[in-house]
Amino acid sequence: MMEGRGLVLGAALMAVTLVVRCYAHADTLYVESTGIGINDPSPSFDLDVTGSFRVTAGLFADSSVTVGDDLEVSDQTELSGTLDVTGEATFDDVVGVGTSAPEEKLHVVGVTLVDSRSVTGGERATQIMRHNGYDASGGYLESEIVFQGETGTANEFREVAAIREVQYGGGSTHGGQIEFHTRDNGTGKDSERRMFIDGDGEVYFETYPSCTTLGTNGSGKLTCTTSSVRFKENISDYDGGLDVVMGLNAVSYDFIREWDSEMSKWQSPYPEGRQIGFLAEEVEQVEPLVTGRNRDGLVNNVNYQLLTVVLVNAIQQQQAQIEELQQLLGQ
Repeated sequence: MMEGRGLVLGAALMAVTLVVRCYAHADTLYVESTGIGINDPSPSFDLDVTGSFRVTAGLFADSSVTVGDDLEVSDQTELSGTLDVTGEATFDDVVGVGTSAPEEKLHVVGVTLVDSRSVTGGERATQIMRHNGYDASGGYLESEIVFQGETGTANEFREVAAIREVQYGGGSTHGGQIEFHTRDNGTGKDSERRMFIDGDGEVYFETYPSCTTLGTNGSGKLTCTTSSVRFKENISDYDGGLDVVMGLNAVSYDFIREWDSEMSKWQSPYPEGRQIGFLAEEVEQVEPLVTGRNRDGLVNNVNYQLLTVVLVNAIQQQQAQIEELQQLLGQ
């Protein structure tokens, strides 16, 4: 025991040399030893603690720190190595991982990994974002994941995308929706809401507020189909009809499937069984307006909805021919 300083070692030191130096004015404790164990008779580190570990001021270490139980730190923490805590870790100040100047409660520079607790237990790797309480007036509460990019000025950032969870209502009627925000390239605005899923599972697209029918083009892009003249310009008559129909070649076919060695079965994203239709490459040679291309610029699909326009023209043209023949026969 060291009088006046409160250092107590409960076991004999055996052959280990312990030198304790106290500096009266600096309140400094200096210990020379091959290892100090607290509740551990065989310390593996310079300081080995079995049980809870609490620091009411800053925690600084030039190497790794391993705690076999709970850890509580009330001030700044700075480690040059790893921190391994078996129990709960509580920090009252900011924590920086990969940075010595954290800007928020937790500031991570690099990749983060959330793993499940057990390899064999079937538990999920889970991150929880929780609101403590709710707005009894029925207002809104938000949790969000925000993605930022530099504005061109050093250390100045702007929101470029975000995923927001919005809670509304209160008590047993508590509900929520998920929103997806992105920022248009080249604009000075922050990200705007593009799509959201409400509490009933309904999906809304802000990009197409007046759209009643959605589809995709050959590159997988979501597109809006509308027939109103309000959204159209450069309007002219379309003459394609019988000539297009007569140039089309209907075929039957099977989609190519690939062998999945992991699943031990043939796989394909397309329907199984015998199919009928057209080949996009052949249709493009006849009428490119009813075909679409993928992201690589290759002809990819036939827009069968647009073929109805061609068929209407073909029927009208054929009917005109029939009426002309009827007039000739009537003479």
